[in-house]
Amino acid sequence: MCEWWLAHWGLFGVLGWWWGSGSGCFLRLLVFGIVGGLAMCEWWLAHWRADRGWGRYV
Repeated sequence: MCEWWLAHWGLFGVLGWWWGSGSGCFLRLLVFGIVGGLAMCEWWLAHWRADRGWGRYV
């Protein structure tokens, strides 16, 4: 779980820096939408697997 948080905070830190560099607004929203969707999907899969006793990284 710690590695997951570090990876996502690192990714959002890079995206936040890029956001401040003046890139296109639509592109920013697209990237954040994709990253947010992937993060939610990953979170859901991790919990679904853990609930069924398969182990977190199966």
